[in-house]
Amino acid sequence: CNVEKIQHKLAILAAEFQIPILPVRITGAYRALPRTSSIVKPSKISVEYLPPIVPGCDTDYETLTQRVKDSIQGL
Repeated sequence: CNVEKIQHKLAILAAEFQIPILPVRITGAYRALPRTSSIVKPSKISVEYLPPIVPGCDTDYETLTQRVKDSIQGL
């Protein structure tokens, strides 16, 4: 499942129905369970809820998707 495709589809829904998006940043998950391992390692995982992003009436889907990515990446 491609995360970027999911983000874009969520941006479409949010824009069409004028629903705010609540970005969430999760850090430490890859250390706890690397892709190359099936064993969970003790590790600190943090979840940070970021400020909501409210789509405007004139916001296109690509711009909204980019705003969510930038928010999560801390840009």
